[in-house]
Amino acid sequence: MLALAALALWLVTAVLGAAELLAWRSSSSRPPPLAYRHATTALTGLALWTGFVVTDRALLAWVALAVLALANGLGDLLTTAGWRARNSGGTASRTRDTRSAVGEVLRFRRSLRVTAHALLAGVTFFSVLAAAIMA
Repeated sequence: MLALAALALWLVTAVLGAAELLAWRSSSSRPPPLAYRHATTALTGLALWTGFVVTDRALLAWVALAVLALANGLGDLLTTAGWRARNSGGTASRTRDTRSAVGEVLRFRRSLRVTAHALLAGVTFFSVLAAAIMA
């Protein structure tokens, strides 16, 4: 049951991310290659997780979790890069820039779609982790 809930969360997160990527593509600025790497990695993990849900093979759950962790890391890099672009290159500290970028999301200073995507990514990760542990 938790595996199906995690799948549903992952699907909603993916739809929000796809909508953001499409909106970004239709704007005057082009998404950086990192945005496509983030999306491709997340969709690969989603395919692996779907395979786990269908087959109940624990190895697929753990590989999907690892891929999701990578996708979330790429999303964090993308969020930080966006913050730096909006804030004149950021500071000299990547840690401080990441903290500021995350704070911007948590204070709902980004669009609702971006904020929901980022927050659901974390919820999805921990749901997938719990389901993998139970597998």
